[in-house]
Amino acid sequence: MLAVLAERPAHPFAVARLLAKNSELGQLLTVRRPLVYRAAERLAAAALCRPDHTEPGEGGPERTIYRATPAGAAPWPPGSASRCPGSATCGPNSC
Repeated sequence: MLAVLAERPAHPFAVARLLAKNSELGQLLTVRRPLVYRAAERLAAAALCRPDHTEPGEGGPERTIYRATPAGAAPWPPGSASRCPGSATCGPNSC
């Protein structure tokens, strides 16, 4: 989730589509939609991303677009290529 947001703002549903079993990325890592939404909430609570704005949903409720904060977009730990902050904010399949 955080790696996608570091690339560009997105809503959790769009990230879940990227990580769906039938997607190209989903062939490597599949994450169910509820876990993506939970990851967005946990990353926002850890100040690694933040709600940016809302957009109309396609036949459903408005979608909240999240954006990585500077802390969330920075490599973790400093100097590494990984953005995952580890078990303090992430669980299995939640980053």
